Amino acid sequence: MSNKAAKRELVPKRRFPEFREAGEWEERNLGRVAENLDNRRVPITSGERVAGQIPYYGASGVVDYVKGFIFDEDLLCVSEDGANLVARTYPIAFPISGKTWVNNHAHVLRFENPCTQKFVDVYLNSIKLNDFITGMAQPKLNKAMLDSIPIPWPTVPEQQRISDCLSSLDDLITSQTQKLAALKTHKKGLMQQLFPSVGGVAGEA
Repeated sequence: MSNKAAKRELVPKRRFPEFREAGEWEERNLGRVAENLDNRRVPITSGERVAGQIPYYGASGVVDYVKGFIFDEDLLCVSEDGANLVARTYPIAFPISGKTWVNNHAHVLRFENPCTQKFVDVYLNSIKLNDFITGMAQPKLNKAMLDSIPIPWPTVPEQQRISDCLSSLDDLITSQTQKLAALKTHKKGLMQQLFPSVGGVAGEA
């Protein structure tokens, strides 16, 4: 489905009961709903970084840990360049919180409401952005194209309801992932005790 076709669909197929009679959503460009803080980014080459406890973010997440910070709040980063913009191996939008440092490979956005940040975060990671990306050898999502991305826009209460639901699912996924990891560790320990130690246990490095 093209972005033009998607722009015409402003009523979701599934809606919480209290909003079923609320009418169509609006559509607003990202540049209208978020404040861009790119002018505050400061890239540091690997040779110039001073090791510390502050996460140093790039296009796809944490690159290093450094001393000092340039942001100290809840923000949303969006990849500015790199193959992941097309491959989507990792999320191209990701939240950062507290003391952080961001280089010039990730856009930095501030939202008025936390629920709007969550809403936009999930939406950007769910759609293709090929129409907004320039460059072939080195894909790039520049600020002008980022600002022009159309965002479906329900009322803030509906954004909050959707964000709460998705956050609950994220918490459940995290919990189940941790349980799965613990069970795998438990199974590995049992295998080491239940079988003779001959050449190690399958799956060990």
